[in-house]
Amino acid sequence: FANLTGDRDKTYLSDGIAEELADRVSRMRWLPVISPGQSHRPDGTETTLDAGRRLGAAYVMGGKLRLQDGEYWLSAHIIDCATGQLIWSPRLRLPAPQASNAIVPMVEELVGALENRIDTAEKVRAK
Repeated sequence: FANLTGDRDKTYLSDGIAEELADRVSRMRWLPVISPGQSHRPDGTETTLDAGRRLGAAYVMGGKLRLQDGEYWLSAHIIDCATGQLIWSPRLRLPAPQASNAIVPMVEELVGALENRIDTAEKVRAK
């Protein structure tokens, strides 16, 4: 998750979201997860989709953290690596004063929806 807030000190927030998501999703036995730190090249020359394909992933998730009108907004996306198709793209609000405290409930919401979306995508793929 890219930190586009304009405040380098908020990188912990975008990194925390990515790490928390990886941790929660890795608990799904049927969905192996590649660590966020392993998924991109350090020089930043690779897209999320390219990274997923290089690593042999079925799906990739990424996003951007932005600051707008005093509130943090997280835009996420899930992409099917085989087709490049966008499966899901939520936009969630994180109130600025409690942004770090809002990570866990927001991640739980994302993981619940993610599990449903990927299950549906896998059913479509199987047909």
